[in-house]
Amino acid sequence: MSGRCRIQLYCDCRTVKRLSMNRTDFNSIVNDPTVFDLGEFNLAKVFHTYYYFDHLHSDQRSSATSALRAGLVKHFLRRLVSWVWDLFVVMKLGSVRWTRPRTVFYGSSGRIARVGTTRYDLYNARIVNEWGREQFVVIEDTEDRSDKTYRPDLRLSDFGLPIHALGKLYRYLYSRRLSRFADRVTSRYPGLGFSRKEVTGIVSAFYANYLVDRLLLMILRPGHALLICHYGREPFIAACRQQGIPVTELQHGTIAGHPFYIYPDTYRQVFERMLLPDRIAVYGEYWRGLLVSDNIFPEGAVVVAGYYLQTPPVLRSTASDGRTVILLTTQGVYYRRWIDYIRFLTSQLDPAGWRVLIKPHPNEKCEDYRNLVVPGFVELSEQGTYELLSQCDIHVSVTSTVLFEAVRYGVTNYVLFVPEAEERCAQIVATRVARPLEANQLPAVNRDGLADPGFYFADFDPSVLFPTAVGAEITRTR
Repeated sequence: MSGRCRIQLYCDCRTVKRLSMNRTDFNSIVNDPTVFDLGEFNLAKVFHTYYYFDHLHSDQRSSATSALRAGLVKHFLRRLVSWVWDLFVVMKLGSVRWTRPRTVFYGSSGRIARVGTTRYDLYNARIVNEWGREQFVVIEDTEDRSDKTYRPDLRLSDFGLPIHALGKLYRYLYSRRLSRFADRVTSRYPGLGFSRKEVTGIVSAFYANYLVDRLLLMILRPGHALLICHYGREPFIAACRQQGIPVTELQHGTIAGHPFYIYPDTYRQVFERMLLPDRIAVYGEYWRGLLVSDNIFPEGAVVVAGYYLQTPPVLRSTASDGRTVILLTTQGVYYRRWIDYIRFLTSQLDPAGWRVLIKPHPNEKCEDYRNLVVPGFVELSEQGTYELLSQCDIHVSVTSTVLFEAVRYGVTNYVLFVPEAEERCAQIVATRVARPLEANQLPAVNRDGLADPGFYFADFDPSVLFPTAVGAEITRTR
């Protein structure tokens, strides 16, 4: 477990389709989160992240290890060069005299938006453009090798070597402390399935990442941090907290039914120490209500910033050949269900009157759907999701945020019910943004009774994202 470079990488997991949906929920097992108190932090959310994702990487670890052994020297040198270069960048950024507070934008790689011929980072483009690139230090976990606008200044995965070394040092220096903590966790909650070795590995990895993040923040001296995806990035949040840097998480996907945004009342007692962001900025009032109502997030910690994503203009461009276009935005956790449904559509629809466009989630491999393609009928699209929403008549997904975003485009919207997510599917249908669709049912065009898009996606208000002092300083200099 300690060999894992950065636990933050879970936010960009490429193997979501392998997640076991039958596992007992972490919060149902852990009824007393204080068991995970360790020093000044509560690590319940750290262990929740590992518990939720640990089986996802089981088949990749062996192949990654083989690749590492095959080219160990090359791998080591590449990491070393990347580390030295990023350290130089950090020192350079830290040495510049800034006249106003900077903001660290800790984003997510691989999320691209195309507007015309220009490629943008889906999450940072509008926000960075609002105040100017010089106001931000853009950080990501990994390199996506994209020619997108506003590329990152540094990648945290490049610091894998010092993180690995610090993890080993931490286990050596605090072996007794780790042993007592591991005994407490494994004896109190054997249902989580963690061994003592895994527990000590998780803790040492957390502190190693935390120490590196804290050093980077001490050099960079930001006044604020914007964060995509809080789960798996607990070391960064902890480092910000120790440096007195306020953290605002930006909603990046669906919150309804999401396991990392729903906590029982027993978790209120550790809310301040559980390494959640100081604020969460959501798309609209609907999402704010979900987080505040019957949850542990204080009302003042959830704000409406509006729909900040960089997407093409909302335009309708239906097919000129008169065929009805169905867009399927898939998700890897329901991979097998999607395969079955696509085969069902292929067998039931007439190619003369229909086109089926498959748009895999960015975390999925397109190759998984290649053998389902029927030229001119069932297609695997490489266009952006938002371009496709402008072109389709019908949109189908399971639990994706695109179900809500599709309302902005006036398409007929369906939730494909799957056994693994029936409750979440029902919650989405209850919002009236989409209609239910069974696995043996064909969709049909029906645009009656569309929900109000403004309730889910307010207009972007950039001033909401910054604390008053930072926002005022930026306003004076614009």
